[in-house]
Amino acid sequence: MKDNSIIKNKILVVDDTETNIEIVMEFLNNKYDVLVALDGKTAIEIANEEDIDLILLDILMPVMDGFEVCSILKNNTATKNIPIIFITTQTDDEFIQKAFEMGGGDYIKKPFRPIELLSRINNHLNSKKYQEILISENLHTKTNLQNLKTHVIKKSSSSQLENNKLINEYKLEINFLNEILSTYKKN
Repeated sequence: MKDNSIIKNKILVVDDTETNIEIVMEFLNNKYDVLVALDGKTAIEIANEEDIDLILLDILMPVMDGFEVCSILKNNTATKNIPIIFITTQTDDEFIQKAFEMGGGDYIKKPFRPIELLSRINNHLNSKKYQEILISENLHTKTNLQNLKTHVIKKSSSSQLENNKLINEYKLEINFLNEILSTYKKN
């Protein structure tokens, strides 16, 4: 029997107000696998235990605010590449600026428009997917370069000029992929 199940992206919604979570879940439940945290400590635990694809994070929460949660996640090797979208009632420029400085990838003001929320989530999930592809391709290219170097060393009968040309071509390919990867990481 063929398995027709579709693996859904996993989104963590972090907000201390259950009504806000219910509103967000109304729009996400059919499209994504949604996990919920009512506080920052729980959000960090879930992010470390689950394979989270994206986090929707409120800023104003008791004990640990969204900025602190974001900082902790972005400074952790296991969670630093999870896109974070702040979703909050705060509209002051200082909050917006700090959200991006802390490592947030986007900022949506409450009340949000459902089409905007879904579009931004989709954009960040696509960017994450392409970043993961680039990282994989970069690793593959580095492996090929190492194999080529090993082959070149073993094959002493080949001319040194041809060997250098092949190595330089692979180095150019690696440099190109690294530039693309750094551009995606900046975005």
